[in-house]
Amino acid sequence: MLNPQQSSSNGFFTSGRVIFAIAFIAGGIIAYRFIRPPTPAPSTRLSAESIRELINLRNVGIAHLENDDFEPAEQAFRKIVELAPDEKMGWWNLAICTLKQIAQVRDRVKNEPPVARDAAISKAVDAANIALQQLLAREPQSPTAYFLAAQLALELSTTPDFEHDPAARKAYEHLCKAMSLDSSKQNIAIRYALFNPYENALRSVQDATIVSQMRSALREAFEAQPDNLILLRYQLLDQSHTEDPEIATTVQHAKTACGPLKRAQGKRLAFDPIKMLDAIVTAAQENDWKTVNSLTFPFTNRINKAEFNGADLKRCTPDTLEFVVFDFSQSFYRSNPPPPTEQEPPLDIRFQPQAAQEALQTLVDGRQIRLVDFDLDDRVDVAVLRKESLDIFVQNPADTSWSLLGSTSIPTGTRGFLEADLFLADKAGSPTAPERPGIPDSRHSHYMGFVVYGDNGVSILRNNLDQNLTSPILIEIDQSEDFRALRQVQAVAAIDIEHDGDLDLIVSAHDGISIWSNHGETIAFENLTEFSRIPEQSSIFTSLIVVDWDRDMDLDVVLGSPDSQTSGYLENILHGRFVWQPFEADFKATHSGQQLSLLESDGNASWDLVASGPDGVRLLKTSTVGNVRHKASLSLSPKACDGTLVWDCDNDGSSDLLLWASDGLEILRGQTNGEAYRPLEGVAALVKQPVISCDTADIDNDGDLDLAVLTDEGIVLFQNEGGNQNNWIAINVRGIIDIGRMNHYGYGTLLEVKSNGRYQAQVVARRTSHFGIGKQSAADVLRVLSTTGVPQNRVRVKANQLVHEKMVQKTSCPYAYTWNGTEFVFLTDLLWAAPLGLQTAEGTLAPSRPWEHLLIEGKNLQLRDGSYWIQITEELWETAYLDEVRLIAIDHPQNTEIYTNEKVGPPTIAKPHIHTVRQRRLPELATDSQGRDVKDIIEKRDGRYLQGFNGRFRKGLVSEHYLELNLGKLESPEKITLFLTGWINPTDISSNVGIAQDPQLNAPRPPAIEVVDKHGIWCETIPFTGFPGGKTKTIAIDLSNAFLCDDYRLRIVTSQEICWDEVFFSVDEEPVSIHQVPLELRSADLHFRGFSRRIPHPGNGPENYDYQNVSRAPKWAPLHGRFTRYGDVRELLQATDNRLAVLGSGDEVTLEFAGTDKPPPDGWRRDFVLYNAGWDKDGDLNTILGQSSEPLPFQEMSSYPYPPHEGLPDEPLYRDYLDRYQTRRQDLSAFWKWVQRYRAE
Repeated sequence: MLNPQQSSSNGFFTSGRVIFAIAFIAGGIIAYRFIRPPTPAPSTRLSAESIRELINLRNVGIAHLENDDFEPAEQAFRKIVELAPDEKMGWWNLAICTLKQIAQVRDRVKNEPPVARDAAISKAVDAANIALQQLLAREPQSPTAYFLAAQLALELSTTPDFEHDPAARKAYEHLCKAMSLDSSKQNIAIRYALFNPYENALRSVQDATIVSQMRSALREAFEAQPDNLILLRYQLLDQSHTEDPEIATTVQHAKTACGPLKRAQGKRLAFDPIKMLDAIVTAAQENDWKTVNSLTFPFTNRINKAEFNGADLKRCTPDTLEFVVFDFSQSFYRSNPPPPTEQEPPLDIRFQPQAAQEALQTLVDGRQIRLVDFDLDDRVDVAVLRKESLDIFVQNPADTSWSLLGSTSIPTGTRGFLEADLFLADKAGSPTAPERPGIPDSRHSHYMGFVVYGDNGVSILRNNLDQNLTSPILIEIDQSEDFRALRQVQAVAAIDIEHDGDLDLIVSAHDGISIWSNHGETIAFENLTEFSRIPEQSSIFTSLIVVDWDRDMDLDVVLGSPDSQTSGYLENILHGRFVWQPFEADFKATHSGQQLSLLESDGNASWDLVASGPDGVRLLKTSTVGNVRHKASLSLSPKACDGTLVWDCDNDGSSDLLLWASDGLEILRGQTNGEAYRPLEGVAALVKQPVISCDTADIDNDGDLDLAVLTDEGIVLFQNEGGNQNNWIAINVRGIIDIGRMNHYGYGTLLEVKSNGRYQAQVVARRTSHFGIGKQSAADVLRVLSTTGVPQNRVRVKANQLVHEKMVQKTSCPYAYTWNGTEFVFLTDLLWAAPLGLQTAEGTLAPSRPWEHLLIEGKNLQLRDGSYWIQITEELWETAYLDEVRLIAIDHPQNTEIYTNEKVGPPTIAKPHIHTVRQRRLPELATDSQGRDVKDIIEKRDGRYLQGFNGRFRKGLVSEHYLELNLGKLESPEKITLFLTGWINPTDISSNVGIAQDPQLNAPRPPAIEVVDKHGIWCETIPFTGFPGGKTKTIAIDLSNAFLCDDYRLRIVTSQEICWDEVFFSVDEEPVSIHQVPLELRSADLHFRGFSRRIPHPGNGPENYDYQNVSRAPKWAPLHGRFTRYGDVRELLQATDNRLAVLGSGDEVTLEFAGTDKPPPDGWRRDFVLYNAGWDKDGDLNTILGQSSEPLPFQEMSSYPYPPHEGLPDEPLYRDYLDRYQTRRQDLSAFWKWVQRYRAE
């Protein structure tokens, strides 16, 4: 069987590429000999004007590079080369941007005439070739320079065949040279490039020298990173093939690397990596290499998944931009010190002590302070941790005086605390604020609690304000024995590690990091640490920062330690598992930092860090293109620092820093380029005592951030005077209460703002997030990217307001639109019975039926230019797989209705069949489970939907409800068919995970039929009827054998969130003759379209979509894996043969079907049936393998993911399909850089 991830294409098949390759090979030597950079002139001091120009060119060039604007970047670096020819930065970056520009040019001219297209590509290739040869001439001992030259050669090769393709051979020579120059043997990218281009490369190459070189490259790469799953996979396959007894050593590394995989699917998949590895070693020791091979191949298939090895693959295949040189050399600055920069006069701000705070100023033995809204009155409260209590102070709105609301005893030795709502907002028992008339539902409505920690462990304190006034304001929630056993806790972070809607905890203690999953209504924590690879226990981490550090949609945790010579992050590999990734040596500025703080200092859409401690304060800047790379380290203050806080005190859109220590306070004001921080005068005089803790918030609600300072003598509040001369926006994020998909306060949500060319970003870690926007009257764009993966955009957000952003839910499945004679209109969603990797609430995988028959009423599909046109779109965060699409015209008598037998369920209840109905019958009575007469609502299809339930437990899970029908008196009927038209708002995968973890919730009950027996007792006779898939559809249920007596009352009982629009039935109807005509698929074009405007339903119905109103802005985070290249895909959709059209977010297939030769006969009319074969895979972070389009499904698989012994067809036709069609990948930067690149109209 073919490994589903093996066959790959690097996009080699492009018109004119062979010509360019020949020119490249022929001209390479000439270019190398004769196109040399100018001889460096002796280093001389430049004028101040020239230095400023070079620094400006550097900033402009780097900014354009990071923004993928390669043409203006090239211009900037060419000018740098001209002005400073002895500086390597210009030469390196010129080579990089010209190399990157080739792909952009190819894409830009792909639809132009061949001559113009080839000329443009040839020009770009020549520019890159010259720049790379100049770089090689300057850097003849640089392995990276040869690696870049190899990338150009591979770009020009027709195939990645080192033996026979001239350009690929040139790449091979460059890579060999690079490998020989890399004496450290640590550059795995060079080595990976040497052995990766071939599938089964080490077996298929005939040249013994090349084989030896490739094997050496693999061995050295694996020795450099033995925990890298990509390299581990290749090493195991090679050692298995060569019968190398050293495979036992490799297996020991594999056990360490694969430890986190033990929980990957749990009981959902019969895959125990450790057990399989032990079996491989046993077989090798017995010299049973046949068994070794039979075990190694399926094992390596299983670990070759994007969610497991995505970060490892990035390390093996760095983006070219990761080699950018960010600055001039130190020798340049020694000869040419930067002249003082001209800055606009800073905003005049000062901090004044707030009056009427006697209750705070006398407080002693304080340890930490937090500004919160404890009682949800939209005013700031003060929470202060003391030696033996946690005290809450509130402000009197009449005179701004402060008073103690309540005090709660805490364990001795408590070190710190944080506020967090650990309850699911929709759970019974969660601390809910009283309803406030006139307050919109976007406001927070559930009280925040606290997590306190220290020497005696971790305590969870519930906000008790929803109880009577005599109760304590905080009460401790009992925990399990192992959670209570925690001791010597240094730090705690709240994070939704499983993306199931509640906040979990990461705990750092003296004995190491531990990971705790929050289960159920009672907030009981389960220890999941054994399923992750965490740092050694010798490291004690005092800083835990929750952030999507590597910009791949899941939340990671950055760790900082004052006593360790290492720092790094816990990389989230989904399903509650993390892998420790130490930072590289360039990140040494974070080592031994007592505290790490997160910020976005320079607007390049990459997270930066501030490290503070006894040695001072340093800013570490990064660039994220694939991997997170160190960009620069700046010393901000040499003075010892006990704490740091990032804020924007003057609302200018640049991050400022609040520093404190035993000698008082300091405020450093940031600049727009993130390179200079200047002290704010007069701050040192504010506090004379040693400062213990600080926090900021808009205490007086005037639009700027005020300051709270805790000293050993009490708390002082300082009002910000002048910061609100600049404008601002503040944001509260609220998770939807009744679906349980996201924590109520949106912790972990990414907030991005673009205003006046300035990009800002924050991660939600408190109730309100504050952004300054300078003098702008509005922010150009605000994007809120929730932990569920759902982005929400707002354009032109007016300044000086608090924005309450209620997070919306996402739906799933591709959409179909049909031409109705005037325009394309939304039909319905597709492939509802064919989910892949869908975890159910029972903790199993949902079955998948990869075909469906959908009715299209004739009024919704009319001829245009002699053809019928259908659009199939993918507008959600998922992957759609289309194997075959057919359209069948159904002609039938005018007085007859037709319905398909389609419903969500197994093939046994959804067998292909056309139901004909001549005489509709309506039930005599219809009531719901609340006793209401609902006959008027369900007797005709009019868009009024019956909602028979109240409230939700989770999205898609509601209280059990029923629709009761009385069919009336029937005379011994032989066949009764019930027709139900409705829609379902389903549980999604993350909701199912939460339901499975909650012992007080049962899985949703799908619709069942209950009838009365002769004693009048309700009995279930059809346990599963199937249900309508997604948006409005009609299902047919055979009731012929459902009734137990001549009482024809029935109930449709379910706890799924289903709403009904129309109900009728038929009795003893003979099938009506119909005429079916399959219509030829004339064309099928796959292309990017974008996203239709959503039209909410005014009642209980599903939303609709306006096809004519489309947005092309990237909406969803990119997925890994390959998608079908754009263009003609008709060949792929004509038969069910596993050759799939694979669609990603924003894609559309335009289908043209031939019209029939004859119209329907007189007295007849025409409807249609759309047949689809395929699957759908949600991008939800809890979908099994949902973060990649791969592995591809196939019709013969027994389940998905399929077992180790199953695989894709190993046939020439299928391999050809992979090579010709599966060549496209989604653009990472288009999504992650969208806000940064946004330009207001």
